[in-house]
Amino acid sequence: MKKITLLCLLSVICNITYAQLLVEDFDYTQGDYLTSHGWFTQYGASSSVGVTNGLTFENYAESNIGNAALLDIEDSNQLHKGFTETTSGNLYVAFMFQPTIAAKDGWFFSLRDNKLDGSNFNFRGRIFITTDNKIGLTFGNNANKIYSSTALNSSKTYLIVLKYTIISGENNDAVSLFVFDTFPESEP
Repeated sequence: MKKITLLCLLSVICNITYAQLLVEDFDYTQGDYLTSHGWFTQYGASSSVGVTNGLTFENYAESNIGNAALLDIEDSNQLHKGFTETTSGNLYVAFMFQPTIAAKDGWFFSLRDNKLDGSNFNFRGRIFITTDNKIGLTFGNNANKIYSSTALNSSKTYLIVLKYTIISGENNDAVSLFVFDTFPESEP
């Protein structure tokens, strides 16, 4: 039996003052694993994150381009892809997201640096999903996650935007999460 837990087009677009750092359209053959395309796992672990059909979101420039990543939180939440380091300003990550079927409960997206020692991270914004489709956010400490009060519809595609604001000093950056069911006119 094939278990599908999350369908996420991680068409990652990171922008700092309009400078594009990374675009990932998953323009790979459906059924391929992301580890065959520049993604890596923490500590060399295996990953079953594969490529599936893409998503659409009306008026979003990255809509209907490429494919999507099929995520299984219980098995594959340690997949990484590096991007150009930044040390100041705002970092935006936008992706289309569709929660599907069961077995959800944990984080499925995280911003961090390339250090794999588990102790020091430059980026520590992490996005979670619950079994009842509530989306959540944390900065640095998974115990402090905050969840939405309403559940996402598992048959609907959403535009997720993570805003990460770098603030001078240690462990004091700010993270914001925006979930859109229609394309926004401006940042809330």
